[in-house]
Amino acid sequence: MSRLWLCVDELGRHLREHRGAVALAVMTMALAFFLLGLFLLVLVNVQAMTGAVTEDLKIRVYLQDGVDPAQRETLQARLEREPMVAAVSYVSKDEALSRLREQLKDQAVLLEGLGMNPLPAAYEIRLRQDPAALAELPVFAGRLQGWPGVEHVQYGQEWMERFRIILTFLRALGLGVGALVSVAVVAIVAGVIRFLIDARRDDIEVFKVVGASPMMIAVPYLLEGLLLGAVSAAVAIGLLVGVVEGFGPTLEAMSGFLFSRGGLRFMPVEVIISFLVGGAVLGGVGSLISLRRSFWSVSM
Repeated sequence: MSRLWLCVDELGRHLREHRGAVALAVMTMALAFFLLGLFLLVLVNVQAMTGAVTEDLKIRVYLQDGVDPAQRETLQARLEREPMVAAVSYVSKDEALSRLREQLKDQAVLLEGLGMNPLPAAYEIRLRQDPAALAELPVFAGRLQGWPGVEHVQYGQEWMERFRIILTFLRALGLGVGALVSVAVVAIVAGVIRFLIDARRDDIEVFKVVGASPMMIAVPYLLEGLLLGAVSAAVAIGLLVGVVEGFGPTLEAMSGFLFSRGGLRFMPVEVIISFLVGGAVLGGVGSLISLRRSFWSVSM
C-alpha cells in the first residue's frame, strides 16, 4: 500500500511541476478526440435513421394475373414466416386503382377511359426495425422474385444503393479518422512522458541509488499516460455535450430528414465508456513507448 501511495504522490508531483505542458497536451488530445467524437455522433444518428427507415420502408410484391385465392393465401403465409418481415398486407387490384385515383386527384379523369384495371394486385411488406435488414434487403428481394405467382418486387433499389454507399463511406471515414487520432494521441503522450523523464533525470538516478526498482520508477509515468488519455477523452465528451446542447435544435432544423425520428441522439453510454477506456489505453501505449525508449533503454 505504501508503494502505491508513493507512486500516486510522485504522479501528483509530476503534474504540479509541469502543469503547463500537461494542460497543453490534454487540450491538444481533447481536440483530436473531439473530431473523432463528431464522426461517432454522425454514425450514431445515421444508424438510428437506418432503423427508422427499415420501419417505414415497404416492399411491394406484385402478383401475376390469374393467381387464385389459394395460391395467394399460401404466398401470404410464406411471407409472414420470413424473419425480416414485421407485417404483410394485401392490396387488391381495385384498391390499387382507388389509391391511384386519390394520388392523381383532379387528373383522375384520365383513368375513366381505361375500360379495364391494368394495375396488379400486390402484397405490401413492412420490415422489422433493424439496421442489418437494409444490407440483407437486395438478397431478400431477389429471393422473393423467384417465388411462384410473383411478377415483380419493388423496394426503391436506387435510393437504397445510394444510402448504402453513403453509410459505407461514413464508416470508412470514421475508421480513418480514428486511426489518425490514435496515432496522434500516442505520439503526444509519448512526447510528454519523454519530456518529464528528461526533466527528472537526476531524481531518477537518486531513486536508483536508494534501491528503487525500475518498475517502481516507471509506474508513475505509466499512470500519467493513462490519466492524460482518459482526461483528454473526457474533455472531448464534455465539448460534444456542449455542441449537442447548444446547436442541437439548429442541426435538427437543418437536417429534418436525418433527425425526424426522435431528434438528435447523443452517443450511448456503452460508446462513451469505450471512448474513455480507449483514451486511457492510447495514453498508456504512449507512456510505454516513451518509457521503453527513454528509461528502460538506459536502465537496462
